Amino acid sequence: MKSITLHNLDPDLAEALARKARAEGRSLNRTSQELLRAALGLGGPDKPDRTESSRDLFGTWSQQERREFSRRIAPLERVDPADSEGRRRGRPLQARRKTAPGASEGPFE
Repeated sequence: MKSITLHNLDPDLAEALARKARAEGRSLNRTSQELLRAALGLGGPDKPDRTESSRDLFGTWSQQERREFSRRIAPLERVDPADSEGRRRGRPLQARRKTAPGASEGPFE
């Protein structure tokens, strides 16, 4: 395959290309190839892009979705020293959930 280099792109063109690539979760190279193919009236890529097919299968997150997910799980990443204090002293952790009156405690309690 032939490689090319584009020189002296206008800043607005470079930013628009980068914005499109980010929005589609693709590389600048892949986005540029697809735009050139579309502009020249050529079909899709000759060989399947495994990265794209896995994105279709598993999906991708936008930057906003990633930030929101990170914000929501942040409290789960904090370690409460009291949770591991019993283990350091050689004692098992105490169960925090209490069984309802009259209910079986089960085999693990």
